[in-house]
Amino acid sequence: MSPIRQICIVAMSPLLSLGLTGCAAHPNNIESAQSIDELEKENAELRQQLDTLRVRLDVLASDLCSGVSITKCDLALPQIDATVLDVQGDLQVVLLDRGARDLVELGYVFDVFRGRKYKGRVRITEVLESTSSGEILHETNPMEKGDSATTRL
Repeated sequence: MSPIRQICIVAMSPLLSLGLTGCAAHPNNIESAQSIDELEKENAELRQQLDTLRVRLDVLASDLCSGVSITKCDLALPQIDATVLDVQGDLQVVLLDRGARDLVELGYVFDVFRGRKYKGRVRITEVLESTSSGEILHETNPMEKGDSATTRL
């Protein structure tokens, strides 16, 4: 329950104890409650977008500090989301669950993360129909099976 609704209930309590319940069902109050619900939903969606943008900013700042070049091409890739199927750390290779049928192409760059924790960057070196693999360009945290990967954070 929202804090605003809690305040409304507390404010209405004396009226309810007197048997004055008609105003709670007033159309304006119902519309206000619906508006509050809609605003809370929109607020949650905006917070999610903000979190995503913060992660993207962290990645770009990390790239600039570590000397990884950011090209216009990297920013123009289509949005492709994938999951890490396997990591061969000794070979610096990552296997993703997206391939040619998902529009993955040689040279595409994926950022790997888990939740808000950035793991590193992979450049695709082999594309099959439903999977692709790539070399780890840099790794800030160890990549592992189940991590998320995307061409656009």
